[in-house]
Amino acid sequence: MMKSLLAASLSLIALSLLGCGGSGTATDSANVPSGSATRAEASPTAEPVNAPVAPFSPVALTVAGADAANPTWAHVWVLVHKVEGIGADEKAVPLFTSGEGYLLDLTAPTPLPGAGASSAAFPSLTRLRLTLAPGLHALKPGQTVVETASLVPALPKDSDGRAVATLTLTKPFDGTGPLALSADLSKLVVVEGKAGLTLALGTPPKELPPLTVAGVVRGDVLSVGGGGRLQLKTSPATTLVSADGSPSPKLAEGTKVQVTGSLSADGKTLSARKVVVGPQEAAALEGTVSEIDPKLGSFSLLALKFTGVLPTRLGATVTLAEKAVLRGRGGLVVPRDAFLTALGESGAMVRLEGTYEPTTGAFTARRASLLGGAVHEVRLTGTLTADEKTGTLTVTVPTEWDGFSPADKGMELTTTSTTAYTDDKGKELARAGFVGLLKERTASITGLLSAEGKLTATKLSLSAPAPKPEPEPEKKPLPPTDPKKS
Repeated sequence: MMKSLLAASLSLIALSLLGCGGSGTATDSANVPSGSATRAEASPTAEPVNAPVAPFSPVALTVAGADAANPTWAHVWVLVHKVEGIGADEKAVPLFTSGEGYLLDLTAPTPLPGAGASSAAFPSLTRLRLTLAPGLHALKPGQTVVETASLVPALPKDSDGRAVATLTLTKPFDGTGPLALSADLSKLVVVEGKAGLTLALGTPPKELPPLTVAGVVRGDVLSVGGGGRLQLKTSPATTLVSADGSPSPKLAEGTKVQVTGSLSADGKTLSARKVVVGPQEAAALEGTVSEIDPKLGSFSLLALKFTGVLPTRLGATVTLAEKAVLRGRGGLVVPRDAFLTALGESGAMVRLEGTYEPTTGAFTARRASLLGGAVHEVRLTGTLTADEKTGTLTVTVPTEWDGFSPADKGMELTTTSTTAYTDDKGKELARAGFVGLLKERTASITGLLSAEGKLTATKLSLSAPAPKPEPEPEKKPLPPTDPKKS
């Protein structure tokens, strides 16, 4: 057993490993600078030639024991750098790698994206080894200032000074079933700035909670840091937006993306609910808003979730950058004043992405999205036609879009009694008047997209007609030349 002056434990860590199973006990298991920033998503890196080709190995976290019903800790944050399997030959099989560290709140169920590994490598594995940042950040219920604790010397450290926790299995992996590591947050005790970690086997979760991960698009596969790969599955209902707010996002080969969705039980497929195309910001916060100053574009945030930064406090003072990309609950870009007005609504939740100064709690938001929207709002521009018999409107050639990826074929629109129609100057029109002006005109469509890909228009606006080309000036015949003068 691990020799430690502190009988401290963390939350349940459940590792769902492809083709693995076993049982065992911990036999042995390095202080992060307060508030030091790190990315939560494993950063996409160049793929090694011998990168594992098997799917993701997710790690899910749930609270075990008495702490599940009577929480001792409101938050416990750790950084995971590596998860490895070790066999009798002492060779380590990488299951997850993140050089910057993957930030986890052990009190909240969450999957950990990891590198895949061939199932053929598992049968001889007898130990699991976790490499963590040398410290943890923790917060008790009712507190606003975070406690920090070092996992060293309670845990041994590697050559980089990181804490190492090792679980020895009583039998090697047999190639079937998941494996779970369990501990109890009610036993986590911080004494003089130090704490320990004891691991044991537990019960794996029945299902994996939503996952947000950054990666690179490789065909229909999402490539993540450490050689991990996920089958990326989208649907007509998948929200697709550009990180910088530009129109017409595409999942092109080699594109950097951030995907939020559900991971399949076998860890092979990520069904995307939302895809943000483009480079991601270093840090993100989610929480509730107060003390809004519309003139300065600033407000206070009580953070409930942190991404990419080890927090020192729950409160943050937020300032919107001058050119911040602001999105409403439906997912579309909205004007600054409309965004700040919506922030003031009771119970408003927001996700912010940008840069965080942990010492002061100042956050500069370059991207912000209102949360909690139950609708999927989209916008597109294109050629709009009306069927002469039925009056059905169809977008035949989309030229710009936001919030989704339109199909190559035409897209039928559903209109209702509340659908608004305007001309290119914003003047309201009746439906018949709008349809009568459609010939050789494009239109801007805003609407709601269903899970089946059905688009219900809320507003249709005619685009300004293309300017007619100016007629070429009439060419006058040249006067005849005098042969005597030439």
